[in-house]
Amino acid sequence: GAGHGFLVAFTAHSVSSLTAFLLGRHLLRARLQDRIEGSRHLRAIDAALASGGITSLLLLRASPVLPSWLLSYGLGVSSARTGSYALASVAVAPLILVGTFAGQALDDLTSLDSAAPQNPESMAVVGVGLAATVCVAAWLGRRAKRLLELADGDERAREELS
Repeated sequence: GAGHGFLVAFTAHSVSSLTAFLLGRHLLRARLQDRIEGSRHLRAIDAALASGGITSLLLLRASPVLPSWLLSYGLGVSSARTGSYALASVAVAPLILVGTFAGQALDDLTSLDSAAPQNPESMAVVGVGLAATVCVAAWLGRRAKRLLELADGDERAREELS
């Protein structure tokens, strides 16, 4: 059923995402560090992720738009903390829950003895995920812009970040 499917999928997703994060951290980061340091935009994004703590990681992980594998490798290359990344795995739970319920609904649909259930809760979870994606993009963009201004010596940006 959906409950068992959720547990299996959530566990598999968490383990594979953390593996990709650690591969990014230990295999790719050293190779890409010069590129990050050489770009003020990448430095600002990295600083925004590092200073945003678990909040930015939760919002990014909750995004249904970004491919999980790409996000995991990318965050592994960033200054995001490993413990915070692992804790942020809870953010994918609603997306996995929607997927397992959709699978259960599809199973119900193909079964001869039941009608297809309407599930507005699943649509609400997807809507919240999309809203979270917009919010995190706007928040990280503003934070990165302020960090760029700070790097250029803008005192107002320093006060806003404090």
